[in-house]
Amino acid sequence: MSAGILDMDGALRASAARGTEMGSVVIDDKGLMASVMAPYDDVASILESIDGYVIAANKNSPKMTVIAGETEPVQQAMVLFEEKGFQCVPLATSHAFHSRIVAPANEPLRRFLESLEIRWPSIPITANVDGSFYPMEGEDSKAGILGKLAPQMASAVEWTTQIETMYAAGARAFIEVGPKRALTMFAVQILEDQPHLPIMSNHPKQGGIATFLSCTWNFGISRPSTSMAS
Repeated sequence: MSAGILDMDGALRASAARGTEMGSVVIDDKGLMASVMAPYDDVASILESIDGYVIAANKNSPKMTVIAGETEPVQQAMVLFEEKGFQCVPLATSHAFHSRIVAPANEPLRRFLESLEIRWPSIPITANVDGSFYPMEGEDSKAGILGKLAPQMASAVEWTTQIETMYAAGARAFIEVGPKRALTMFAVQILEDQPHLPIMSNHPKQGGIATFLSCTWNFGISRPSTSMAS
């Protein structure tokens, strides 16, 4: 919506449809998800050793990955991670999102998205299915955007690649919009040895107003009214 691909009405309806379709998938094994605090190479090595469907579903940073897949293979992976001393925490989700388990939701969601007005982005924005930028021009904006947007539910989230893509394009300030600071910490881990400015804007422990004012201070903005207008 911020990039102009969808308007407010379309964005809200698309979000609602996404949740409805993801939660409506009927399958015998809804799968599991778990977060793993381990270097990505170790995650990939362990997953490759398991006979069954389990993948790196959210590649959040070089030190933290969320795995997803069929129940038994995920449980096997969790045991192996724990045996190697890596923290592994099961996630409370209804399905194994960002995996083929929720692939049946892709087509009905795509049909719904095709009913919306979809425009080319007015500012560059990355897609989490492959970490590259959405196209910004062409003959058919709907087809161009849906090529990256529609498969998102059943595709792995390439968050690490997204941050690296933005950094390569010149981005140096990374502002997390929303509660807590998970994405800020991921950016710090991804860009650990490179100059950058990670900023959280609404941490609940510090308070929304205090965090927001601290955020504006990082950009040299002294008056809250000015930053809010920006």
